[in-house]
Amino acid sequence: MRCRWLSVLTLVILLGYAGRVGGQSPNTPYDMGAPQLTTLYVSPSGDDSHDGSTPEQALRSIDAAWRLIPMGEPLTTGYHIRILPGTYTPQDAPNYWESRYGTFEHPVIIEAANGPDTAYLPSINMADSRYIYFINLNLEIGADAFHCERCDHLLLRGNTFVGADPASYNAQETIKVNQSQYVFVEDNDISGAWDNAVDFVAVQYGHVLNNRIHEAGDWCMYLKGGSAYFYVAGNEFYHCGAGGFTAGQGTGFQFMTPPFIQYEAYDMKVVNNFIHDVQGAGLGVKGGYNILYAYNTLVRVGERSHVLEFTFGERSCDGQPGEEGREHCDQYREAGGWGNNAVADGTNFVRIPNRNVYIYNNIIYNPVGYRSGYQQFEIFGAFDGAEQADSGVPSPARTDDNLQIRGNVIWNGDETLPLGIDTACSTENPTCNPTQLTTDNAINTLDPLTSALQNIAIPDFTWDTPVPQGDLSNAVGVVINQTDLGEMLNTLPSEVVEAPPDEVLAAAEPEAVLVPTAPFIPAAPPAGITPLPAGPITIVALGDSLTEGAEDDAGLGGYPARLLKMVETSHPGSTILNLGHSGWNSDALINGDQGLPSQLVQAEEAIRTAVAQGQPAVALVWIGSNDLFYLYEYNNPDAAVEQADLENYSRNLDTILGRLTDAGAQVIIALLDDQSLRPVVTRGEVFPGTSMAEVAQMSEQVKHYNKVIRETAVRYGALVVDFYNTIIFTSSATLADDGNHPNATGYDIIAALWFNLLKDVL
Repeated sequence: MRCRWLSVLTLVILLGYAGRVGGQSPNTPYDMGAPQLTTLYVSPSGDDSHDGSTPEQALRSIDAAWRLIPMGEPLTTGYHIRILPGTYTPQDAPNYWESRYGTFEHPVIIEAANGPDTAYLPSINMADSRYIYFINLNLEIGADAFHCERCDHLLLRGNTFVGADPASYNAQETIKVNQSQYVFVEDNDISGAWDNAVDFVAVQYGHVLNNRIHEAGDWCMYLKGGSAYFYVAGNEFYHCGAGGFTAGQGTGFQFMTPPFIQYEAYDMKVVNNFIHDVQGAGLGVKGGYNILYAYNTLVRVGERSHVLEFTFGERSCDGQPGEEGREHCDQYREAGGWGNNAVADGTNFVRIPNRNVYIYNNIIYNPVGYRSGYQQFEIFGAFDGAEQADSGVPSPARTDDNLQIRGNVIWNGDETLPLGIDTACSTENPTCNPTQLTTDNAINTLDPLTSALQNIAIPDFTWDTPVPQGDLSNAVGVVINQTDLGEMLNTLPSEVVEAPPDEVLAAAEPEAVLVPTAPFIPAAPPAGITPLPAGPITIVALGDSLTEGAEDDAGLGGYPARLLKMVETSHPGSTILNLGHSGWNSDALINGDQGLPSQLVQAEEAIRTAVAQGQPAVALVWIGSNDLFYLYEYNNPDAAVEQADLENYSRNLDTILGRLTDAGAQVIIALLDDQSLRPVVTRGEVFPGTSMAEVAQMSEQVKHYNKVIRETAVRYGALVVDFYNTIIFTSSATLADDGNHPNATGYDIIAALWFNLLKDVL
């Protein structure tokens, strides 16, 4: 099934990528580890009265197996649903796959028991699920095949996803993922949509490796809406209408997720892909920041107009009419996002600029008889129209701000084909201008089939935008397009498969409105959680310096004040009581310290007062960092001491959550970050009594603390916000100079993460 050239990729590491994604290397296949699993077999000849433990005791339906997985709580064992050969109908599968909370140690794996092309499933519509892996399945259903919303650690590996013939308009997208994180797409065959074969909106962290993505009326794939930190390599994109792959595009402002509310796309490295037989541009950037396209091979692209495009992203307040929708967009604007509350009418959208887009050492080869329609590139000139007023976008908006197009071999048309740079890339632009473009690239001067190609070194990125810093290195290891162009061409058919013509696409039905899951958009609460009534809410925040707001250079007092502004959008008149104290551990929170009263007692009083007045109350608990610091700074703990400490912490959490719940509060508790990774620890500046061996012990002990946090949360019906799987406490973009506490940007993100859980009960 895979083209021969892709096999090269399985033998090499493509990119020397310094960053890691959720503990994973972004440029190699997702490592599932050695999870603990309970196996459940499903067979068309099974019976739902069986227990599913063996093929002979197989369940009849996938739905029955799915319902055996606890809903709305972290799993204490993983589940491996093994689908035996056969075709499964919609009646055999869950109508809505939701709220299964796997972990790395205890994931949910849905896999074809006998390998690829044996198990045929209906479409999958999933939401609010974590550590879910789909492997070697076939979804060939004549409509949208796979949708995942609010998913965390989603793996799609070795599957075949077929929507429908683009001309039929039965499938808008083959795969749609939105408002999700840590998404890994590997070795799939994905095809069949009148719009896009793969559509990611507001998805951060992940990779797209070694897939075939094809047969779409619009783009083969785009990542937009504030998507970030993606590595895209070894894929084959082909037979699409508008183009091959693009970073960014256009998004309804309210569908985005803070803090990724300025650019359409951040930190994407797109290397060593094969893009062919697409009628529009092979590659594009529309509202991107720090985007690298390197060593890609493009063949027979751009018939409609041009081979590469660098234009504006588009932003408006679409999808939710009326005051409510505009208020959501206003909140994002006030938080520093780029946009306004206007609904686009085709012309009045906000233009989102590009910055730091690097296009290096790619091959674009249009053989004799095939050329782009009008020009080589499409690069829009600067824009400063009325639509940009009060949008937050730098004025004027530009598509060529540090745009670098160098080292590319373009064999397309002849010298009469213009560059297509509009008023962009002027002679005053040092990184992109007409002389530079023709000097630094071989445009119709080198035939890549017969000429020796020379690469230009790719500079690293810098970072100066208010989201966590991505990977700045642009070092690329093994390169395939320099040696394999001839082999790639041998794999191609001699004819171009036509995508639907423009006039047919223009007549298609408009995109269905999806309910977003970004902050400020109410959603159904998780199972067992009762939504809070309308009206003011009393919130109490308990914790240490992270709650108090230490090192907040904006002077706002940490995350609580920021969170209150978000809550007041839907519950005006709400209040928040910040009880956090620097240096306090869980003992001090309960008993008081430094001559100050107990946070827990004060919280109980505030909660009971609110409840007596008929007002709902929420308690936010973030405690444990100092328990860990003190354990290793003032002791030399062996395993027995660590166990005693863990038991004390567990008792304290039981006391804290029990008393807050008894007082009448809905509790949300935070997982702890691995503070052994904080710069203040790794630099050895503040904790001289903690040895490096004890730092390693601390890294393991926090895992035990977090296990206790999750288990205690389950007992008391508390929600859990995850700071363990973030880079807030390791990135210089989100940390104060002390290397220990967040800066203002960090607290902005922390507030958004708390709110993303809190909104489940609003």
